Amino acid sequence: MKNYQVRAKRWEHGWELHIDGVGVTQSRTLWDAEEMARDLIGRREDLPEDAFTVTITPEIGGGLDEETRAAREAVSAANRAQRQAAAQSRAAARRLRPDRARHCQSPGRITSTRFPAPAGRHLTTSPPSPAEGGVLSTDLIH
Repeated sequence: MKNYQVRAKRWEHGWELHIDGVGVTQSRTLWDAEEMARDLIGRREDLPEDAFTVTITPEIGGGLDEETRAAREAVSAANRAQRQAAAQSRAAARRLRPDRARHCQSPGRITSTRFPAPAGRHLTTSPPSPAEGGVLSTDLIH
């Protein structure tokens, strides 16, 4: 599906909509800009209005265009980094095996197992007691 880029430029009576490769139209508000752009694209390109997508980018001026573009890119980069970090955490958790965990032992038995967790915390398990069937807790590390 083809995407048409529309640059919306503010003017005295609303917004000029510059549609790459198609032409220019106008709208009173950004709210109705997509409808106006779709109408012009559909007529000029002889396409039904649901046969393409439209991306409208307002051009505000005064340096704000570059500032907002940079902010959008920073948010996208942060989202990508968060997804990558989550994937790395999942991969590490899949590789975690009991023989790699640190065991705290008292004579003759394991009293708890500590697994790496997010900064400042450890997940701790204790062996099942007859009454409880085991415990999972988090301990703060100071």
